[in-house]
Amino acid sequence: MIQTGFKQEYIEKLVRNWLFTGEYGVGDTLPGDKVLAKTLGVNHLTVAKALRPLIEEGLLERIPRRGTLVRKNLLPVTSNAVGLVMHSQDQFYSDMVSEINRLLDPHNLFPTLINEALVENTAAIGRFLDRMVGETRPYGYLVLGDMNFSYDKFRNEPNKFQNTVFLLRYQAEELIPHSKYVLIDYKDIGRQAVKYFAKRGIKKILYPAISETACKGVWASLQIQVMQGIREESEKSGIFFDELFFWKTFNGKKLKQELAMAVQKTEPLFGIFTWSDSHFCEIVKPVLDELGITPEKYQNLGNFNTYHAVENDFSSFDLRISEICKIAVDMLVGNTDERNVILKAKLIER
Repeated sequence: MIQTGFKQEYIEKLVRNWLFTGEYGVGDTLPGDKVLAKTLGVNHLTVAKALRPLIEEGLLERIPRRGTLVRKNLLPVTSNAVGLVMHSQDQFYSDMVSEINRLLDPHNLFPTLINEALVENTAAIGRFLDRMVGETRPYGYLVLGDMNFSYDKFRNEPNKFQNTVFLLRYQAEELIPHSKYVLIDYKDIGRQAVKYFAKRGIKKILYPAISETACKGVWASLQIQVMQGIREESEKSGIFFDELFFWKTFNGKKLKQELAMAVQKTEPLFGIFTWSDSHFCEIVKPVLDELGITPEKYQNLGNFNTYHAVENDFSSFDLRISEICKIAVDMLVGNTDERNVILKAKLIER
């Protein structure tokens, strides 16, 4: 029930808001006058008077036996900005942002990038998105689907966030129907890793995980998805994968202690996979050195194929960023009908 105010003005503003948010689009039929009157607690003649200015403006049209149709919408003007919600520091992510910028330029689009300090703060991401959908709307969004992204906002407000592409990863339990995706098959990384080690005669694999004590499920952890691939392929290949070691480090156990225990039981040469090249060089290798485990005793395999792998001469997975960015921008601007593309990482052997 409308308790106060001018009822006609209220109804007019309500319907304008429907047209502004896209709740009713061009060609849609509004609820009948009597239905609206009952819902709002007014006379149906009041509804008719409230809709008259919208009809005169050409936004609505009365059609016999069909009702009131939407002829124009009031959606905000679309700008040529593209919201980027992703990391931008470190070589890998900096290169990705640069590539996106290069690909957007021929379409007269430019990226608006969230501050790096806010990219893992769900509330800050929400505020960033709210500021982008004021009187104008961005052309679209390119999103690195990390665990702390505001998935619910995109899921619950489809009219505001229609042109969205998630790239590289997506860490939510369910896909958002109106979004598009170009992602990496992380389970396949695990399978490829086992085959890589098997070719080198390695019979045992260790995977020191980065701690994820707040993990909510398999869908929320790319490390677990890689681990599942390693486990499945290891069983097929007759290679021992120390899954217990993975879970201990994943759950925050100290790496030095767990690595010392795991290596005591290992074959003369073992394989070690790490989530990223930097994790191996900055965290794992110093511990191996401290334990007196020399490079002759293990074969390591990295991920992201960064300068760490190049300078230290070890194999790593290329996540095909140039291809991912190209497909993502094509999806954004409508150059392809694809909505869900999954790529396999490319193993760069050294």
